[in-house]
Amino acid sequence: MRRHFRPAITVALLALAAALLLGSGLLTAGAAPAQTAPGQETPLPDFQPSEELPADAAVAFPTDI
Repeated sequence: MRRHFRPAITVALLALAAALLLGSGLLTAGAAPAQTAPGQETPLPDFQPSEELPADAAVAFPTDI
């Protein structure tokens, strides 16, 4: 009966170890950074609205954010 639990325990321990290593950053230490360094950010293109709205028009705002 013990043999049925060993693979499950092994998988659980490996998953826990991988989660801990990912959380600590040890597995991704040599990887390229996902973000650019401050001051080297790529500028965003200018926003071009797809609709014209008058300044006094009421616009619904979602309140359940």
